[in-house]
Amino acid sequence: MFRITAALAATAMLAVASAASAQDARVAYGDLDLSTAAGAQTLDQRINTVAADLCRNSRASDTRLNRRANRCQADTRAQIRSQLPREARAALSAQVRTAAL
Repeated sequence: MFRITAALAATAMLAVASAASAQDARVAYGDLDLSTAAGAQTLDQRINTVAADLCRNSRASDTRLNRRANRCQADTRAQIRSQLPREARAALSAQVRTAAL
């Protein structure tokens, strides 16, 4: 088991391309025990929140624009996850596999 501590990585500083332009985003996870489902779920929720915030200007009532906003969020989540340390990515992958069962 592992626990990412503040000494290892309290905050991931990520350059994320949104629908409009590249932006910096911070996703804190140093306080989470990623060896637990709850810790991995919390990290996933934080990633989703950051993606929604970065893509919020893409939200509109028009269906085409909503598809673009959804694509922006999916792309942003993928970029954030790809920039996390290997241990954090593994914890998220394990959480997704467990949730699918």
